[in-house]
Amino acid sequence: MDSRNIVEKKSVSGIFFEQNTALDFYEGKNFLLHLFKELQCEVLWQRNDKHQFPWLSLHQSAKIMHNDVCVGVAGMVQDNVMNMLSAAGGAAFMFELDADYLSNYKHPVVRFTPLPKYPAVYRDVSVILSISITADAVIDMIKGVDTLIRSVTLIDFFTKEEWKDEKSLTLHIEIRDDNKTLEHDEVEHVWQRVIAALQQCGARIR
Repeated sequence: MDSRNIVEKKSVSGIFFEQNTALDFYEGKNFLLHLFKELQCEVLWQRNDKHQFPWLSLHQSAKIMHNDVCVGVAGMVQDNVMNMLSAAGGAAFMFELDADYLSNYKHPVVRFTPLPKYPAVYRDVSVILSISITADAVIDMIKGVDTLIRSVTLIDFFTKEEWKDEKSLTLHIEIRDDNKTLEHDEVEHVWQRVIAALQQCGARIR
């Protein structure tokens, strides 16, 4: 091997482990999101098709992207690996981040945004859908339904053995107009479009 082609990079890695409680992918993801929030670095989570870390679950791991650059990989440790690591069982979420990229990252200037003048309407929706569809993809799809949808937050996630390749997501949706208080019919119109979009991607409303 030509040593001139070797590039040394700094990385930071870690593991979240819970033995007696049900740690899942989205709980681990939320832990990491607190770090990126402190860095004021907005990242996207994409499906990890390359699966370069064989000890991570293929369907519960993701690439962490910032401006089209992969800044890390994270996911749940496979059950068979966990059985070797811990005789008492448990669940683990592991991550590896590009320390060079993050240490050199300069966040944008923070600008003050006035508080909303008019109230928002909040709705929750629970769906069952294919495990191959990421929560971020569902969130982006809902945000694209209407400009009145201001935020979409994942508030619950779980799977069941009998569901095989499906999972359940519960999402919290904020609907708001900057120029007026929304009427009931206006909110319902947006909501029905959200439901239709979810059903179009194969989701079943719970």
